[in-house]
Amino acid sequence: MTDFSKITIDESASIAEVIRKIDEGGYRLCFVLGPNNTLLGVVTDSELRRALLKGVGNHNSVLTIMNDNPVISDEILEPVEVRNYYDAYNITHIPIVSKNNKLIDIIECKNMAYVQPRSCSLLIVAGGRGSRLGQITKTVPKPLVKVGGVTIIEHIIFNAVRHGIKNIVIAVRHFGDQIISHLNDGASLGVNISYIREAEALGTAGCLALFPKNYKDDVLCVSNADIISKVDWSALLLHHKISKASISIGAAEVTRQSEFGVLRILNDCVLGIDEKPVTSELICGGAYVLNSSTFKRLGKPVYLDMPTLIQNEIKGGQKVSYFKFVESWTDIGRPDDLKLLESKFKYLRRDR
Repeated sequence: MTDFSKITIDESASIAEVIRKIDEGGYRLCFVLGPNNTLLGVVTDSELRRALLKGVGNHNSVLTIMNDNPVISDEILEPVEVRNYYDAYNITHIPIVSKNNKLIDIIECKNMAYVQPRSCSLLIVAGGRGSRLGQITKTVPKPLVKVGGVTIIEHIIFNAVRHGIKNIVIAVRHFGDQIISHLNDGASLGVNISYIREAEALGTAGCLALFPKNYKDDVLCVSNADIISKVDWSALLLHHKISKASISIGAAEVTRQSEFGVLRILNDCVLGIDEKPVTSELICGGAYVLNSSTFKRLGKPVYLDMPTLIQNEIKGGQKVSYFKFVESWTDIGRPDDLKLLESKFKYLRRDR
């Protein structure tokens, strides 16, 4: 959208002026701007109706009824992302802003591309204690910790929706009632959510034994509940299909810099010294695709971590494949990880 005049209004406007703007513009909302086109908030027709029902006069300032925390983005969004946030939040427009909150563009969500829903489900393993985050998770489960104003688990769900995955199953135990209360059946997010309750700690793969055996799709996506990443589930699913593997691992590349000078040696001779070299490794990225037959072979639920399940598949002669992520990836293990991610985070923001 290049002409903002029909959908924006100055902060000095009265409620009467807002009513005229929304009526004439036909967008059922308008964004409130301050000096230098700084985005201050939004007023929708529903907020107008609520204000008038409460007896707020038309002469009052728009600032008295404005939502000062609208859904915004400070990065260019893919059409599928926009469309799926439209589905999830039932919002019609997303303002794009600069780092100093200056309005750059307004995206009309409903005109964006739509991704076909997939039949497979995503299992989110959310039963852990999150003890590495210390006091942060003393009274709140790790999946409900917020990053960029959105809970970790909602980031995972929204990313799945981008790839057409709308059937979500969440395995809960520690503070599980809080997670269920927060997400409910997923209708407000545009997804269908059901839950698996763990009676005891089952690790990152033990809950698979509790997954419904009447599940009809050939594959199941699985995600840890403590990663922030735009995992390309579409690419991972395609790779899994082509590789004909039992399990496909989403692999993340991590780099580490040594704190020391590292010797290069041959026999008893030193060939040189590499000062604080940087090395890279591929690690399990906490995202997997499994054949349904893989988890249906499991017996009674017992403690089982995903690396053990993978090793068991390999020992049993099954093929295990990997797909390297090119997307950003962060494991939220320590408070410092959370702080660093929060400071760098660029995504749709909504204070829920």
